[in-house]
Amino acid sequence: MATLKDIAKEANVSVMTVSNVIHNRTDKVSQDTIDKVQSIIKKYNYTPNMYARSLVNRKSKLVAIIFFHSTETNDGTFRDPFNTEILAGIEEVIKKQEFHLLVQSVHSIQEIELIVSKWNVDSVVIIGMLPDKVSSVEQKITKPVVIIDTYYDSKKEHVFFVNSDDQQGAKLATQHLIENGHKKIGFVSYGGLDAGGVVEKRYKSYVETMKKHQLTVNEQTIFSYDSQKEDIEAFCDRLLQLKREFTALVFAADLIALEVMQTFFDRGVVIPEDVSIVGFDDIYASKLVRPKLTTIRQDIQLKGHQVAHIIIDLLNKKRPQKICTMPVYLVKRQSTRKI
Repeated sequence: MATLKDIAKEANVSVMTVSNVIHNRTDKVSQDTIDKVQSIIKKYNYTPNMYARSLVNRKSKLVAIIFFHSTETNDGTFRDPFNTEILAGIEEVIKKQEFHLLVQSVHSIQEIELIVSKWNVDSVVIIGMLPDKVSSVEQKITKPVVIIDTYYDSKKEHVFFVNSDDQQGAKLATQHLIENGHKKIGFVSYGGLDAGGVVEKRYKSYVETMKKHQLTVNEQTIFSYDSQKEDIEAFCDRLLQLKREFTALVFAADLIALEVMQTFFDRGVVIPEDVSIVGFDDIYASKLVRPKLTTIRQDIQLKGHQVAHIIIDLLNKKRPQKICTMPVYLVKRQSTRKI
């Protein structure tokens, strides 16, 4: 296997010149030299040894993307379109800076510590972590950390947050239904409503908007779906048992909205004639279903871009904004109607 020295010797240039060509630092390198070096690199199918470089530079060029789960069951991590879209956004920017992603699902802080130490990652991105776990991350992970969709007042200089305007999004969703004549509006989410995450933010904003318009929040029509305890068919049966109590539903996420819409269709429930539905996220699939889902759009890939830019700034010793809140807006499609 050819080395940098071998390529430099055959090209009759210095090792530094070969390194500059490999890393596209060619301002002071002639085009003839660039072409010669690249031809020899291609001839030997040379690939830089990232491990050796990390030993020399003390940088691994690795960014750990951690999907955090409070339980050991995380089968849905890579089936969730939100996760894959945000991962795509991060990767699109990171790879241009010659960084690489290490993607892992975990259910404990100890696993994150192990990944950081074992792989010597330069930075950590965490998705799905509730606020009660952040203090442990602050104390045990000293590398730059960016946490997505978690609300926490951190004073640590190496911890940063990227969120969407969840409060505004739920307000827009609820107002849209109210403006279309709906008064009996329910709320559907994953998990608990008091864990301090995005679901709680969206739920509280839904409640505030209902009260602002002097509408009653019916506790019977606040639904929480836990796929570990019931399947989607049983959950939808619970919803339909209370169908007379609501004419519209605000969903905390598109994915559960789409699951419910499909099951409703199987049960003969027509959307939006029988019930209006508004989602949250605007995942790609939301415009592929029929009827197309009215939803709150957060630009998920752009959110990933923002995360990546923060990481790059931190690794270049720049100081980005502590908390970045991405805008949201209502996308009107076909799943709601006036009554």
